[in-house]
Amino acid sequence: MSRNFDKCKNCGEIGFLDSHKCKPVWDAILQDYNDTDEPMKTFGYDAESAALTFADENFSNFDYPEEMEIWVKKPDENEWEKFYITVESVPSFTATKI
Repeated sequence: MSRNFDKCKNCGEIGFLDSHKCKPVWDAILQDYNDTDEPMKTFGYDAESAALTFADENFSNFDYPEEMEIWVKKPDENEWEKFYITVESVPSFTATKI
C-alpha cells in the first residue's frame, strides 16, 4: 500500500493525506491590521493553538513583530478570544568541514 505524504490543500499541514484530518477552522485577525469583518482562516484544536498557528503561518519568515495581539473565534460565534503573542528568534548554527 502506497501512502501519500504531502501538504493538505485545505489546512496546509504536512503529513500522510490518507489518514489526515484537518483541525477545526477558526477566524483570526492581527489586531490593528485586519478588520473583524474580513477575518483570515486558520486551524487549531482550541483558541490558543489557533492563535499560535495563525502567528506561525503569517510571521515565520523573519519579518515579524516581536509581539502581537491576535484575535480568534469560531466562524459561527460572535465573541473574539484575544491572545498576546511574543515572538523569539532562536539562532541555529551548523558546521561543515571544508
